[in-house]
Amino acid sequence: MDKYNFKVVAELRSDLTENQRLEVSSKIGELQRRLKIVNIDNETYCKAPPIKDYDDFGAVTFFFSALKDLKEYFKRLEYYDLWEGDKRIEV
Repeated sequence: MDKYNFKVVAELRSDLTENQRLEVSSKIGELQRRLKIVNIDNETYCKAPPIKDYDDFGAVTFFFSALKDLKEYFKRLEYYDLWEGDKRIEV
């Protein structure tokens, strides 16, 4: 996998109903398709390769911002700028 500069860690709450889980998973999936975001493990999301220089900034930042609108569904929601070593915690 290409080296990425930005990532989002998003972990759903364990107490969500099945309908809530399906609803938020559907919204996440739609954002992934529109922004070309891939899930690299159960909780970590980054821009789909190929990544050139820092062109993953926009897609990953917008993905994180959209997920912030759904923050009540997450146990953990974090944004990482791996290039600068910054971390933003929403939940």
